[in-house]
Amino acid sequence: MDGVEYGSNLHRLTGWGPTMCVVGDGVLVAAGGRYGDGALQAMTLDDGRSQRAEVAAVFAAADDAVLLAPQREPTHVRRRALPTLELQADVDLGAPVKALARSARAAAAALTDGSVLLLDPATLGATHRLAVEAAGTLAFSPDGSCLAVGTDAGRVALVDVASGQVARTLLGGRAPVTSLAFSDDGAIVAAGCGKTALAWRSAGGKAVTLRKGKTFAVVVGFAGQRAVVHDVQQALVGVDFGAKEPAWEVPQYGPALVRGDRVVAARFAEVREILVADGRVTRRIESPTIHVGSIELAGDTVLVAASTDHRLLRGDLATGKWLSRAPSHGAPVDAVAFAGDRFATAGREGQAIVWERGRADPLRAVAGAGSDQAGAVALDGDTLWIGVGWELRRFRVSDGAAQGSAKLRDDVRHVVPVGDVVLACAEASRGKYGELVLLHATTLERLHEEQLGVNYARTSRDGRRVRLWSGHGWAVFDVDARAFVDRGEVPTDDYALAALLSADGAVVVETSTRQAAEGGFRSAFRTREARTGARVVEGTDLPELACAADLDDAGTRLAMPGTDGHVRVYDVRTGALEREIPTGHDLSGVRWFPDGAALLAWDLEGCLTDHDAR
Repeated sequence: MDGVEYGSNLHRLTGWGPTMCVVGDGVLVAAGGRYGDGALQAMTLDDGRSQRAEVAAVFAAADDAVLLAPQREPTHVRRRALPTLELQADVDLGAPVKALARSARAAAAALTDGSVLLLDPATLGATHRLAVEAAGTLAFSPDGSCLAVGTDAGRVALVDVASGQVARTLLGGRAPVTSLAFSDDGAIVAAGCGKTALAWRSAGGKAVTLRKGKTFAVVVGFAGQRAVVHDVQQALVGVDFGAKEPAWEVPQYGPALVRGDRVVAARFAEVREILVADGRVTRRIESPTIHVGSIELAGDTVLVAASTDHRLLRGDLATGKWLSRAPSHGAPVDAVAFAGDRFATAGREGQAIVWERGRADPLRAVAGAGSDQAGAVALDGDTLWIGVGWELRRFRVSDGAAQGSAKLRDDVRHVVPVGDVVLACAEASRGKYGELVLLHATTLERLHEEQLGVNYARTSRDGRRVRLWSGHGWAVFDVDARAFVDRGEVPTDDYALAALLSADGAVVVETSTRQAAEGGFRSAFRTREARTGARVVEGTDLPELACAADLDDAGTRLAMPGTDGHVRVYDVRTGALEREIPTGHDLSGVRWFPDGAALLAWDLEGCLTDHDAR
């Protein structure tokens, strides 16, 4: 069973809400993300397979290649073939690259030293160099004959590509230019400058105000000579050059793009197709599982990158339905629950999935709401319990049907079914008490509640008693007595350490990571008797931890996940290294299966694998 991969890596992105574009025959190029660290990726949409390159500071794709400035070598521009991402050219331009643009016939780069270079798109050799102070935004005209250069001073320089000379400078902006677009015939150029969207005739003339926004104005694009402007978090507007009023306005929209005579825009989990001619919404797709971070279009297939996970979702505008996709996590897993041969995982994208051990395909996937993450999960026969934000939700595993919900007073941290009742714990945070609640398993009526002064890391059930424990103490709650019947604290002398208490309360294993004298980081662990504090063993100078370690249910073995993708298993009583398991992933979490025979591991993109640990 070693190395079973749960779910699928197909149609999976390297970043959350990245910059995306479709090139040629169904190749999606994406880079960046919520935290700017998503690797450049080329994905063939028909089968979902992708290739990855380095993290790109900026990129521009067209035809059969993508140009990028690597984040680690920002003075370089590289050309990579699509969809293989094979390196074809690499040139050092001498200064960090702020922006790139591509057309069918030319390429351009804006550098931090105030230079703008026109490049041969095949060899990346500079054909022309010109000085444009504080250049930061680039766009080619539809025929590729003119390059618009937006500056931090609000000016737009129009460069004749053939001669490499500035033909004219367009004035009127008073804030940095952050977006540029040409009309379909190239006669009008528009720019987003802070809160204002402006337009000029490319032949020259005064600036015309398209939109004076309330927040931040983005020029989305043109259909004919009608511009589409996004007043961010306020409205999407269709406006003609020189018009005093917009032709139409649709309130509150998120990511948007113009393709031909239509706009595709998203608001929360809804994607809409809007006609540029009159602003009518013609088609829409709704999904409760995502919060849209970025959007693209390939024919009638809308491509959505969620702002909370790494999944790429594909929807069909013609049918208004989402196309089949791998029902797996697209974000790190925050909770795992085991029940016999089944287990459930809850991810930060708000989804919970039920799996059968050793089987790659999931049994059931259900979603929370909006962008709330699922932080607690439990299985009880055909019932799946999920803690999503402050809400406890119940689903039927066999068909995924929702069966009710209940609100707690803070984020749900634990869910423990106990026959006819369910015990739930809410987080103690920001000086507030947490909450332990007993609910009727069917009606979800509150039967009992207690204050919790601390957050416990784990729970286990022994008949009608529930044990809650963390590295610094434990408590046992008797469901029938509706009271705590045992409590204990663990002596510790270093709260900077992460502490793991064994399920039987016998030993505490503390882990730490510190900077090494020779550079880099090293980790350590030590074991103590829980009741006396007596030191048992100390393991030092271990590889750096990538995420939290995990202690098996028997309290005898410690799994230490390293930044090198290996999990090292140590005997907590002797400190001996028992086993080293290469996972092939950048690890984000590990959990022991209850029988101690295998480890469940996952990465930042929510990819789950199990590994033999015997």
